[in-house]
Amino acid sequence: MRAALTAIAVCALLAVPLCVSACGGGDTTASGKEAGTQAKRGSGDASSSGSCGRQLRRFVSALDALRDAVVVGVTYDSYLAAVRDLKHRYDRVPVDELAVGCLLAVGAPAERALNAYVEAANAWGNCLADTSCRIESIEPKLRHEWDRASALLSEAQAGRRAM
Repeated sequence: MRAALTAIAVCALLAVPLCVSACGGGDTTASGKEAGTQAKRGSGDASSSGSCGRQLRRFVSALDALRDAVVVGVTYDSYLAAVRDLKHRYDRVPVDELAVGCLLAVGAPAERALNAYVEAANAWGNCLADTSCRIESIEPKLRHEWDRASALLSEAQAGRRAM
């Protein structure tokens, strides 16, 4: 019963739309605000090379900490707590103050890494809620999402170093 309630709570928590494409026709940031707003207000100057790294450092560092935890082994409860913490950090990133280049090079791959961790949390929680599901049956899905998150995190870290 506890697993079912936990899975329902996970699904409710993680059902919030997290993924917003950083590419394509629209010029919006991850928060859905117009990217041009930054230029109009004059904040988040794209020429300030350190601003991207400073403003996203905590979020990217938390992603990196979860990647390390996954490598050594993590319980569902600690994984879920880490994903919730990531979501909280993600929500606090001031995307409307970041340069578009920063959002594309760092923010977008970091956001997609978070989404991969969320997918893994949902798969894991759904399995725990299903009495006939064996964790071994979803291990390939978890590994796939964790590998994808790791690759995206590496891309975000490389983008941050380049800023």
